[in-house]
Amino acid sequence: MPKENTDNPAWRLHDLIERALLSPNGKISDFWAAAFSVKPTDGPAIFRGLTLPHSLLDESEELLRASDTNHDYFLKNSSRLRAALSHTNMDISADVVVGMLNGVIRDIGYWAHQIDSTNFAARLSNAELSAITIELDSVFETVRIADIDEDLKRVVLDSVELLRKAIREYQLRGSAGLQEEVERTVARL
Repeated sequence: MPKENTDNPAWRLHDLIERALLSPNGKISDFWAAAFSVKPTDGPAIFRGLTLPHSLLDESEELLRASDTNHDYFLKNSSRLRAALSHTNMDISADVVVGMLNGVIRDIGYWAHQIDSTNFAARLSNAELSAITIELDSVFETVRIADIDEDLKRVVLDSVELLRKAIREYQLRGSAGLQEEVERTVARL
């Protein structure tokens, strides 16, 4: 199954690292900024972004361990990937991290193919995401102009805005991130 059509965490991790590896080498901040599509000077965004590959790695490992595969063989380089993700000095050269990741990018692709073989759920298309966004925009506007208690209005508007953010981040965080936000929203309301 093509990677853009699945919600496979290993494909999302692969795409993220591939995007970073395609960026010109410079400092680690430049490298990760390219991966997360943020400015190299936006340290907080980069550090927030670094939680994502860790989560994707954890989820990929969990899925591989739950499958009928020789997960020890597939995951033998995951410690190397964790080491690459742990470099947090943003001012040093990215060469060390690039070397480590070049050595594991193929493994991540293997993980993704193995996880795909378990018939992983299809991802939402861009058209579906756009339709959901349009509906959320309509809800937001309806609540914004509604004659309701201001505290309730603020809670609902904040919740809708967080859902819109989860939709924007869907390409990185996938269904799990969207599901978490929906669950938090339901709990909040």
